[in-house]
Amino acid sequence: MRKRNFCAGPAVISEEVLSEVRDELLEWGDSGMSIMEMSHRSKIYDGVATEAKQDFIDILKVPGPGLALAWPWPLAWPWPGPWPGP
Repeated sequence: MRKRNFCAGPAVISEEVLSEVRDELLEWGDSGMSIMEMSHRSKIYDGVATEAKQDFIDILKVPGPGLALAWPWPLAWPWPGPWPGP
């Protein structure tokens, strides 16, 4: 029986999702390597990052172009006041 984490709220991930992550972690698609081993400049990685950014925009319903430009920082919409960091 799998344990469940209810510390900060329900955090149950289905075994189907965990199996997919396990398989893709070892080899992303037919690339012959893990996504974690790839160059961040490769076409495959760029495709993954582009798709993830679009998913982020779609899920949060970001209302227009230019509001998610600071990718990969998830809090990338216009900031009230001075930018908090370097």
